[in-house]
Amino acid sequence: MSTQIEDKELTAELQELYLEGKEWISDLDFMETDIDFLKKLYFGLMKNSAAPSADTAIGIGALEQSQRSLKSRIRGYLHTIEPLIINSDTTFQFSLLETFNILQHDLYETSATYKAIKNQVFALTKDVIKDSRVLTNA
Repeated sequence: MSTQIEDKELTAELQELYLEGKEWISDLDFMETDIDFLKKLYFGLMKNSAAPSADTAIGIGALEQSQRSLKSRIRGYLHTIEPLIINSDTTFQFSLLETFNILQHDLYETSATYKAIKNQVFALTKDVIKDSRVLTNA
């Protein structure tokens, strides 16, 4: 189903969707930097650990791939919205809202995974530090 953009309120709503998408991109940019830090920390720790966690390594890789894919999909979504904002005579599909909801859901899931992986890496860091203190005190 499609409709013609005819009023300023609808254009304002599209601008809100666009701005929300831009905010998501910023969040994902930060997440990308943090994932790089977590990777370096994790793999640095695993050099000194007797029992590396393959699950965490796999999780970091999957998170990185998910983050990049989501960022690309959001950029595509923003490119779809831009002409609708600029040219108010453009016809748009109501699927834009469905796509927005899907992207929002995927962002929440990726954020939850990110937090879980971050907690795992920090817990491993704590354990490695604790183990190194035990070894140096022995």
